[in-house]
Amino acid sequence: MQSVVAGKLDVLPALLAKADQPGATQLLCTVKGIGPKVASNALMLMK
Repeated sequence: MQSVVAGKLDVLPALLAKADQPGATQLLCTVKGIGPKVASNALMLMK
């Protein structure tokens, strides 16, 4: 939640709109506790 409140994920909708999965994964992995597997699972749920 700290990353959301701080605005660190504000660019995520734009990455998803461009279907930039590598960029979205990289961004999500900057959040403490989220690694590539969790990011991949999250992106699958957002489709």
